[in-house]
Amino acid sequence: MQEIYIVRHGQTFLNELNRTQGWVDSPLTEKGKEQARRMGQALKRSNAHFSVVVASDRGRVLETVGLLLEEAGLSDSPIEQNPDWREMCFGEYEGCSNEDTIAAILHYNGYETETCTFQSRRKFRELITDTMSKIDKSGWAESREQFEARLLAALNQVILSLEQCAGQRALVVAHGVVMETLFLLLEKTADLPEIDNGRAMILQHENGVFTVKAVNVAAF
Repeated sequence: MQEIYIVRHGQTFLNELNRTQGWVDSPLTEKGKEQARRMGQALKRSNAHFSVVVASDRGRVLETVGLLLEEAGLSDSPIEQNPDWREMCFGEYEGCSNEDTIAAILHYNGYETETCTFQSRRKFRELITDTMSKIDKSGWAESREQFEARLLAALNQVILSLEQCAGQRALVVAHGVVMETLFLLLEKTADLPEIDNGRAMILQHENGVFTVKAVNVAAF
């Protein structure tokens, strides 16, 4: 059995401003830096060994993984940068307020913005990923199918890297919607939990099957 610890990057400037952030980047806030350090400290206390360390190629993730590894005492660990672990691309909505992005999604789907409520976070997240490429006029936004396909490819690449070094555990630092989408792909019926900045999701892999062991983890 293999384990993959996936950590969401620390809070960024655009997170703080409540703006849509996919491929566009912004630096960590002081809070975000502290979140990364706390995760590193938690990993150090757990004595977890990682045969493979992988990161999205976005600056906020690389800043997070650097701080995390330093606190964990793992600064010498080589980092595989893989663009397949990037956040979803939101096209022309990159950098827009989350309120405006969500309003456009709801309007496209015929919902009244002021009165719309959803019974589950799962349905709301699926609505967003289903709609982005349909409302984006730039042609840059990814479809749900494109996004899910590259995430599954990224996940399988981690397993391949582990197998090549006979390793049992990998650390991946990535993004919020990435982690939420993987949860939805692997857990077909459960509702979607919150995944905060600087928190982890743990996956297990055995006989070709991935399962979610824990979500929104702050300590191990």
